[in-house]
Amino acid sequence: MNVLAWVGWASVTALAACAMEGPGGSGAKPAARELSMPVAPACSPPVSQVTIDPGSFSGSSGSIGVNPGTAHVNPRGGGVRWKFNQNTYAFTSDGVTFKSNSPPGPTYAPPSGDTSVYSWCFADTSARDSTWSYTIKFSAPDGKVWSCDPTIVNRGGVAAGDDVSASVPCTRVTN
Repeated sequence: MNVLAWVGWASVTALAACAMEGPGGSGAKPAARELSMPVAPACSPPVSQVTIDPGSFSGSSGSIGVNPGTAHVNPRGGGVRWKFNQNTYAFTSDGVTFKSNSPPGPTYAPPSGDTSVYSWCFADTSARDSTWSYTIKFSAPDGKVWSCDPTIVNRGGVAAGDDVSASVPCTRVTN
């Protein structure tokens, strides 16, 4: 081991020992601390942006506007980021889930810290024109939870006509 590596290792070890011993070197154990979980990294670029415009809701049905109407993910990986254009709407903890018959691709949903935003990161899918059906779940300002079903396609680019807004039907979720 070279001298610089040994000095670095010794410094880290000494700092860790001081932290374990507590203040003043009294041998007292430090107060219990919460361990923070590692945060999932943000999705690798490119990340497709999808804006959700809450439409109209009545009884047990409604609709949202999704722009673009068909989200796209690059076949080499990337992500999709959904955002409500009104912060009074919030994704549920399972805000975006993929249907069981969807092909492989979605890998993880990094936390955003903002309930009006939800993201999914995709691995290299390699297969062009794969389609993922998914469900968006969110709560409206009145506390009612809604479920809507748009789609994602991987083309590596936007196809003509796919970059426009679409109206997606929704149903009210009953608890």
